[in-house]
Amino acid sequence: MTVEFLKSLKVEDLLEKEFPVFKEEEPISHAFSHMVEKKIFEIAVVDEKKNFLGILNYESIIRRRKIPLTSKVGHFLLSPPKLSLQDSLPDVAEMFLATDFHILPVVKSGKIVGVVRRNNLLKKATESTVIANVPLREIMSTSVITTNPEEKISSARAKMLGLDIQELPIVEDGLKLIGILEMSALLEFLRIPRKWAAQGQFISEKRPFDPKVKTVMRTEVYPISEKDTVKEAVELMNKYNISSVFVCDDQNKIVGVVNPSDILELIAKYKGRDGVHVQISGLEHEDPSVYDTIYQIVEKYMDKIHRLQKPELLNIHVITNLHHRDDTIFDVRMRLTTEKESYAMKYESWNLYEAVDKCLEHIEREIIKKKEKKIHTIRKNLNLKSSK
Repeated sequence: MTVEFLKSLKVEDLLEKEFPVFKEEEPISHAFSHMVEKKIFEIAVVDEKKNFLGILNYESIIRRRKIPLTSKVGHFLLSPPKLSLQDSLPDVAEMFLATDFHILPVVKSGKIVGVVRRNNLLKKATESTVIANVPLREIMSTSVITTNPEEKISSARAKMLGLDIQELPIVEDGLKLIGILEMSALLEFLRIPRKWAAQGQFISEKRPFDPKVKTVMRTEVYPISEKDTVKEAVELMNKYNISSVFVCDDQNKIVGVVNPSDILELIAKYKGRDGVHVQISGLEHEDPSVYDTIYQIVEKYMDKIHRLQKPELLNIHVITNLHHRDDTIFDVRMRLTTEKESYAMKYESWNLYEAVDKCLEHIEREIIKKKEKKIHTIRKNLNLKSSK
């Protein structure tokens, strides 16, 4: 099926009407147990009148070192962008790229009427040959973060949270893939017996319990070849309920990784646009002047970046977290797709504009580094030729 088929797909073709929902007043422990048992990472939350309030995800919970057992689900919510039934599949792909959510809600008159799951979108997209037949070598990332069996769980967990990934490959003898550390295993690990604190909190035992990765690793691995296609990668993701596939050579050594974001970028490119398209989400209730200021910051950097690589799509998603001092921390998540590759960055700050500026500054530096490295390689090759 062609590009036209891909563009014709709408949210209504992907809508899932049966999905878990929690009420804002329910204990966080109930939601956490449900997520561990069902191996899901995000749940929709509503109020007593069934109005949609936000999304609860695993990261909102496990990033906190101490959680009162009496805490309510409503204290840990994130605000995702909301879909309409007529949004196209490339539109939705852009929203998933911008936010890193696994589900996005469809809301009508304040009520959630369904959700679109990222995995279902990927599966549907592979019905189009322009997506399905793309070789993995064209979209995979060759920079793969790994761990080893002897590393402590706390260290591996920090890597996963920092990269916002659900699977971490475990290697030995160089880059030979021998296992996978899953976020679901860490969620289960966090349910180990806790000691009751005097103020009604659960905390870790006084003697730190930090075993090695090999105690919770999964030894079943599902390597894939760089010659395989996007369709085969998506089938592997859905079959084993994983969000990353690791590309290996004939000796089972990792040479790359394919994440959902790599495939979403491929889908989003078929939306069609002139110049750079900027999408901002998470600020629906802010004054319009806030958008104007952000666009001014973006324009400043896009002018400079355009001299290096042609920018095509910039996704900016803002998550506002209420600090314990009643101050607001802005968590900005940004992804820039250029004609050659993509760049992602996160930054937290009390100042929204500073967070946006720092993300763009980091991305600009990364692009400059890549260009300098390329120039250095060309000069080195020319010098080698001239010396012969």
